[in-house]
Amino acid sequence: PDEDFSGRVYANGIATVRGPVSDLAVTATATTAARSRFTLSLAGSSSAHTSDFISFVDHTPLHQSSIHQSSIGSADNLTAAPKGAVTLSLQINVTPEATVSVLLDKRTGDRLQGRGEGDVRFTYVYPTGDMSLFGGLTLQQGTFGFTFQNVIRREFQIAEGSSVRWNG
Repeated sequence: PDEDFSGRVYANGIATVRGPVSDLAVTATATTAARSRFTLSLAGSSSAHTSDFISFVDHTPLHQSSIHQSSIGSADNLTAAPKGAVTLSLQINVTPEATVSVLLDKRTGDRLQGRGEGDVRFTYVYPTGDMSLFGGLTLQQGTFGFTFQNVIRREFQIAEGSSVRWNG
């Protein structure tokens, strides 16, 4: 998809909407519910192209991989919202009923997908597209689709208990 994020999320929680239409702030604290599916596209973001974007860490001699980034942080790096903007700030308690997918490359379809639990803070500013994501998930199940030079396509099963962390 060309969108930064897409899907349908069912949730229970509290939301507030503040400010004039020309400078709207939507803040919510929510817990995901059954049948939720959410895709976050990092395919166009600058962080998706750095070499330390994904690191595999072996925590056991059985080679159960864990995908890891540093833990929860702040959204201080977002630029101030321009006039006419909508700022969406979500504190989400993700439950195993939700499927989360992170699209890494639109062309190849490389993605990380899974179910698990954890707390995530997501901030998005429209129309600039500034986005931040902090927190992490402990996966109960998941896959990592990887394509090498458009020739070899592999899908890796992610071991239960692996974690995904975002810091920015």
